[in-house]
Amino acid sequence: MSKLTVEVLDAAKHVGCKATELARSERERLVKELREKYTDGSNHNYFWEGLIDRASIQNKEAWQWIGEFVKRDQVIMLFIDRPGEPGVIFENGECVVRTLWECTGFEFYLTDSQATYLLCYNHHDFLIGTGLAANWIREKKMQVTE
Repeated sequence: MSKLTVEVLDAAKHVGCKATELARSERERLVKELREKYTDGSNHNYFWEGLIDRASIQNKEAWQWIGEFVKRDQVIMLFIDRPGEPGVIFENGECVVRTLWECTGFEFYLTDSQATYLLCYNHHDFLIGTGLAANWIREKKMQVTE
């Protein structure tokens, strides 16, 4: 396992959440599907730079809102821009934010096993969503700016 994956798994265990390492073959399948569905196909320094049909909001607290979208569903955390990191499967989406509270700050991506959405929290404090997450981000942005 690589550094971020270990950090997240240790943090999840610390807060009493069930999380497991994502198989590298599943990581590769998901990244390929996410690239085909949600990007312009170009190479960028960061995966999120190529996202299409996306919505975003810049707020340093935005990572804490993720639980509102993922709820109790299984969630897969990826570190797409770090090829050596396999990623983490959370059995319950409610555990994602609880786990992140225990971690250092880092850029991450969240999706489900069918890649129906992609959420990213990046190093510029942007929460970016595409797929099913795009409308949720748009609605959240309206709530926050009201």
